[in-house]
Amino acid sequence: MTVIQPFAEGPQAVLRLTPWDSKSFGFATSEITSISYRQASEIALLLGEVDRWNMANGVAQCVTRIKVTDDAMKAAIQECGFYFAETSFRLSKLNLARCDLNSITIKRLCLRPAESGDRTAVQSIAATDFRFGRFQEDPYLEKGLAKVRHVNWVGDLLDQGLLYVAVLKDQIVGFHAERLSGNGKEADLILTGTAGRYSMLSLPLWV
Repeated sequence: MTVIQPFAEGPQAVLRLTPWDSKSFGFATSEITSISYRQASEIALLLGEVDRWNMANGVAQCVTRIKVTDDAMKAAIQECGFYFAETSFRLSKLNLARCDLNSITIKRLCLRPAESGDRTAVQSIAATDFRFGRFQEDPYLEKGLAKVRHVNWVGDLLDQGLLYVAVLKDQIVGFHAERLSGNGKEADLILTGTAGRYSMLSLPLWV
C-alpha cells in the first residue's frame, strides 16, 4: 500500500498495485483503495498526485470505487479523467434466521468444495457466461481481456480453497466463492456465477 498525502495532515489517497489484474491484462494496473478529503477542491490535487504515482510505476489502468452519495467525488473524479464502468450495490438482510430459504432454493442444487478436477468446468463458465462487471462493461478495455481475468480469478479462488461448485444431477452448473469472518457471522461474497443455459438457477444459487 502507498499513502499519498500532499500535506502533513488532511486529505490522502491510498493506492496499491494489482498484480492479479496485470497478469491477465499484460500491463501494469493499480487501485485506489480509499480517498479522504475535507473539501471538494482537494480531490483534484489528490488525483493529480495519483496520476504522478501511476506514471512513475508504469500503470496503464487505475480503478477505484466511490459511494453513490458522494456527489463531490463523482463530479471531481470524472473531471480528472476517470469514467464509470459499473455500478455495485451493498446488500444486507436482517433476521436471516427467520427466512424460509428452502422456499427459494432448489433442493436438487447443492454446493460442494471445488476440487482440482473441476478447474476446466468452472473456468469455462467464467470465460463464456459472464456478461457484467466493471471489466466486462469497460468500453476502453480490449475485448477478451476481461475473460482472461475471470478465468485466472476463478483458478486462483480454487487454489485458495475459497471456491464451491454448484452441482445439479452430477453436472457442474455454476460456482460460488466466499470468505467467512472469524466469528462466522459475516461473509464476503466474492464471486458467484452460473452456466448460461442454467441462468435461471442464479437466484437459488445466490440464496
